Amino acid sequence: MLDPRLIEQRRRENCKSAIARGLESARLPPVLSLSRWAEEHFKLSPETSSGSNAGDWVTLPYQRAIMDCLGCDDVEILDWWKCAQVGATKIGLAFGAYNVAYRKRSGTTWQPTKEDRNEYSQDHIDPMLRDCDAVSEQLAGDHNKQGPHNKVTSKGFLGAKWYIRGAHAGGEFRRMAIDWGHLDELDGYPHDIDGEGDPSTLALVRLTTSEYPKLYRSTTVTSAGASLMELAIASATMVFEFYVTCPHCRERQRMYFKHLKWKKKKNGDLDESSVRYECEHCEYEWRFSEIWRSYEGSRWQSECGHWIETTNADPILRDPDGMVVGWPRHIGFKCWSGISCLYPWERLVREFLAAKDDYRLLKAFTNTRLAELWEHEGDQVEGSMLFAKREPYSRPPVGVLAIVTTVDVQDNRLELLTCGWGRLEEGWVLDSHTIWGDPRTQEPWGQLTDYISQNYRREDGAMLRISAVTVDMRYLGDYVIDWAARRPHGNVYCFQGSPNFEAQLVSPPSDKRSRFRGVKVPVFTVGASVAKQVVLGRMQHTLNTPLREAADGYLHFPSTLDEEFFEQLGSEKLVRSMVAGTAKYKWVKLRDRNEALDLMAAQYAALTLLRPQWEVIEKRLLGSEVSIEDEQTQRAQVNHGSNAHRTARRNALARRTRNPGRWQR
Repeated sequence: MLDPRLIEQRRRENCKSAIARGLESARLPPVLSLSRWAEEHFKLSPETSSGSNAGDWVTLPYQRAIMDCLGCDDVEILDWWKCAQVGATKIGLAFGAYNVAYRKRSGTTWQPTKEDRNEYSQDHIDPMLRDCDAVSEQLAGDHNKQGPHNKVTSKGFLGAKWYIRGAHAGGEFRRMAIDWGHLDELDGYPHDIDGEGDPSTLALVRLTTSEYPKLYRSTTVTSAGASLMELAIASATMVFEFYVTCPHCRERQRMYFKHLKWKKKKNGDLDESSVRYECEHCEYEWRFSEIWRSYEGSRWQSECGHWIETTNADPILRDPDGMVVGWPRHIGFKCWSGISCLYPWERLVREFLAAKDDYRLLKAFTNTRLAELWEHEGDQVEGSMLFAKREPYSRPPVGVLAIVTTVDVQDNRLELLTCGWGRLEEGWVLDSHTIWGDPRTQEPWGQLTDYISQNYRREDGAMLRISAVTVDMRYLGDYVIDWAARRPHGNVYCFQGSPNFEAQLVSPPSDKRSRFRGVKVPVFTVGASVAKQVVLGRMQHTLNTPLREAADGYLHFPSTLDEEFFEQLGSEKLVRSMVAGTAKYKWVKLRDRNEALDLMAAQYAALTLLRPQWEVIEKRLLGSEVSIEDEQTQRAQVNHGSNAHRTARRNALARRTRNPGRWQR
C-alpha cells in the first residue's frame, strides 16, 4: 500500500504541472532589442538594396548600438548625424516595423516633401510588408491591395497604426496621437512649417500623451548655420562617436579623414594599393581589408568617456570607470564614411581627389562622405588680379563646344555676357555687351534678337551658334516673358533668383502667362547664392592655376575686357554673422555695379539646365560620324524641358504666324 504522504506529493506535482501548462500561453515572449528583432524578422527587399545585400538583415558593428538605443525606452530623443549609405534608411524602416508589429506602438515617419513621402511608402514600406512575414501578418488588411488599412499615407496594424507624412505643410503634423516619430533627412525640412514652428517641435507635440515617447531624427547634414541637425544635436546631453581599435597596437581611437594616407602614380592618378589609415598612437598604417579587425573592441563613446555596451536586450551605458549609469533623455550619434565596411577607402580618396577643386563636388563630398557641415567662407576675389590673367584671343578657341548668352535687365539697358564652354566646364568669356534703350520699348529687345541670331567661327573654322539664352526677370518681368514667348526655338530660358543658400542651382520651372499674348512661359528658379559661390570658387581656381595647366573649371578672359568688368566680378563678398545665436550667411555688395558677377552666375545655371553632351558636340564639329544613340541622347538632353515648355513654344510660333503684333520683329 502506497504511503499517503507520497500520494499527496505526487498530487501536488501534477497540480503544479497542470497550472504551468495552462499558464504557458500567457507567458510573455523575451524582450528583444531592435537589432536582435531585425536579425530574426527583418528582410532587405531587392528593389531597394544592392543584389548582394538583399535578404536577411545583418547588423553591422557600428549599427547595433544606434538600433538598440532606438528600442530603449529610457532614451526619448535620438539624433543621428550621419554620412550617406550607412544603412540609416533601412534602420528607420526596421524601427517603424519593430514598433508597430512587435511593440504595438503607433507612430509616424515624416519625409521632407510630399513626393518623398510617396516614394518612401511605395518603394520602401510596401516591399518590406511583402517580404517580412512577421510584419505583414500583423497588418489589418491585405498588403497586396490598397484599402482603408493599407494606404500611401498610413498602414493599419493589429493594435497600432503607422502614418507616413510629408513635412511640406502644417496639416501633416495634426490629428494623430502617437508613441514614436521619425524625422528622416531632417536638413531637407523647412525651418518653419506654415508659420507654425519648426518640425521637431511640431513632432514632439504629437508624442505628448505617450507613456514611452520616442523621437528619432536622422540626416545627412548641409551647411553651417542652415542645418536643423546642427541646432537639434546641440541640446543633446551626450553625443557618441565610433571608436575603432588599431589592428597593431590595439589602442582605441576615433577615425579622421586626415589620417588617410595615399600616393599617386607617375601619371598623377591615384595608386589605390597605397591607401592606408595611420594609427594616431603607433603610426601603423592598415589597409581597408583590415577594417573588420579594427571592429574588435570597437564601441560608441562620448567626448566625456561614457560608452555603450550592447546586450540581447536594452543597451547599457557605462561611465569612464566602467560603472553602469542611467540613460539621459536626449542623446546623439555622429559617423562618417571612413568607419563603414560598405565604402572602401580607395573610393573615398578617389572621390575626394575628383572633388577638391570644384565647389559643388567638394560641398557634396563634405556633407555626404565626411558628414561635416559646409562652412561658407567670408571671401572674395580681387578684380585686379583677374585682370592680369587676360589672354589675347578674339575668336572662340578650339576647346569651345557650346556658347551661352546671359542677359540682365536694367532700367535703361540690357547687359549681356556671352561665354564659350568646353569639357569639364572650362570656360572662355567671348563678349561683354550692353544694349542701350528702355526695356519697356521694342528697340532693345529687337537688338537682342539680332544679337543671339549671330554665329561664331572658332579658330579652326568650325561654326557655332548660341546654344542657350537666359534672361533674369527680376526687373520688368512681364516684358521679359513677352519677349521669351515669341522665341519659337526653345533655347531662351527665363530665370528668377533665390537668395536661399540651400536652394538648388536650378529648380523645376513654373509656368507664367504672358501679359500680352497669354502664352505660358516656363520660369526657372536659380539658387543665386549657390551660383555665386560656384563662380567664386572657379575664379579662385583660375587665380591659383598657371595658364599652361588650365583645364577643368578654369576661366579664360580676353584682353578686350576692361577693368570695370573685373571690378564687377569682385563686387560682392560672402560674410557670416550671428543672429540670435544662429550663423547666417549673405552676399554683401562692395560697390554699386555687380552685373558681371550676376551674369557669370547665370552662366553656370544655364549650363546646368543645358547639360551638353560634349562628345556628341565635338564629333559633330569635327565632321565625325555621330551614332543614332548619341543623337538621341543629345536631343533628349537639350529638349529636357517640360511638356508645357514645348507647348508654349509651339503656341508662340502659331500666334506669331496668325497675328504678328506690334512687338514682333
